[in-house]
Amino acid sequence: MLFPKRLFSFSILLLLLALSPLVASQERAEDSDSIEGISGELQQLLSSLPEGETADRSYRLGAGDQIAIRVFGEPDLTMTVTIGEAGTISYPFLGTLQVRGKTSGELEQEITTQLMNGYLVRPEVTVLISQYRKYFMDGFINRPGGYQYQPGLTVRMAVTLAGGFSPRAARDKIYIISNKSADWERGERRQDTEEISTIRRRVGLDEAVNPGDVIVIERSFF
Repeated sequence: MLFPKRLFSFSILLLLLALSPLVASQERAEDSDSIEGISGELQQLLSSLPEGETADRSYRLGAGDQIAIRVFGEPDLTMTVTIGEAGTISYPFLGTLQVRGKTSGELEQEITTQLMNGYLVRPEVTVLISQYRKYFMDGFINRPGGYQYQPGLTVRMAVTLAGGFSPRAARDKIYIISNKSADWERGERRQDTEEISTIRRRVGLDEAVNPGDVIVIERSFF
């Protein structure tokens, strides 16, 4: 009676060997679906962020921002320029302009006023933001570094774009480091102002990210 039992066991073994490729194939398909799902979410995330020039009238310009200055009917005065580390740009006829801390509307008014002073009668000036300065990911994140900012960005989106948390990341210990001037916050500016303070605050995943922010993910010890 031992022979039938051994034959039965051998049959079960053959059945398992026959099914194993199907199970592996199903697992690979599930992994593929999972990867495609993540890729799809990332594509949806990227498509939700606006692109191109924007007219954010409340945003205060800073070093690294790229702006487009247009003067109707004056191609020589129409240009796209990146704000330098000193917060200035070089503009035809007007020379060096201090633009850091100003809104696009304030810069429009300043350029208009100066062009009317002996250059043009009624200049029509428009200032748009072509590209915001980068924000940075640091700490326990899969792909730390600088990333191009887009309006509407949150910490959750920034983490996703940087490849997600690393295995040892403390997801409840996220900090944003921002450089801000008290004068600019009050809407007051001095030509010689260099009093820029660093602010570090703990944030959640739905916190808004601003251009120039540094997002730091700390380590989990558990």
